[in-house]
Amino acid sequence: MKRLIVFSVMLLFITAAALPQGRGKGPGKGMKPGFGIERMLSKLNLTADQKDKIEKLKIDHQKTMVDLQASLKKQQIDRKDLISGGTFNKKDILNQAEEMNSIHNKIALERANFLGNVAEILTDAQKKELKNVMPSAMDKKGMKRNMRNSGKGTCGAGCNMW
Repeated sequence: MKRLIVFSVMLLFITAAALPQGRGKGPGKGMKPGFGIERMLSKLNLTADQKDKIEKLKIDHQKTMVDLQASLKKQQIDRKDLISGGTFNKKDILNQAEEMNSIHNKIALERANFLGNVAEILTDAQKKELKNVMPSAMDKKGMKRNMRNSGKGTCGAGCNMW
């Protein structure tokens, strides 16, 4: 029974490693930091002060996301190393999965925090307009589908954040 479980888990990890990891156009291309929010915000008639504040938030968000994505890539490499070493066990695999889930959660929280910080800068009228603009921009680029499928989306259909 133990061999069957170990074999099943190995097969799961090997299959997952063989699947493409990136999203978007072209090999390895993912969503840009900020989810294309620049395009959505450009329709809101932001003041110069709002633009400056949002730009600072965006830069901080991008730096944080780069670090988190790098951590996630390192964990993926560690997972491959663990499996290829041949000396792993159930505990090692579960610990590795927990580490990767922790990073995914941090990414989701960072995205939500960024959107929440942007929302604090906007006026009520701008938030209302953004709510109208956001679904159409997301549908056009397939971002809504990607966020839903990845399980890391922060604001999908029925979003009340704005």
